[in-house]
Amino acid sequence: MTTNLNHSLNEFVMERIEEIIKAILLNHITYRDLSEELSCTLRELIERVPENCKPLLYEYEEREHAQTVIAFEAMYKQGFMDGIFLNKEILKGN
Repeated sequence: MTTNLNHSLNEFVMERIEEIIKAILLNHITYRDLSEELSCTLRELIERVPENCKPLLYEYEEREHAQTVIAFEAMYKQGFMDGIFLNKEILKGN
């Protein structure tokens, strides 16, 4: 039962993170501008590095992306748990 609940929670978190990215971050001017700048920088790096170094650059990009996903997930889960705790505390006061 706990495994199914944990799996369902993880699935919900990932779906919600995707919704937040689409609805909020992609409309956030600073975030969008920074994303575009990072993409341009990465393209420039890929063009400049020798062929034998490109796999290392791609590996770096993949690991950085994975780290960002973990950070988003952890922050969302903590916010979700904080919301549940706050709701319980408010209900206790009533």
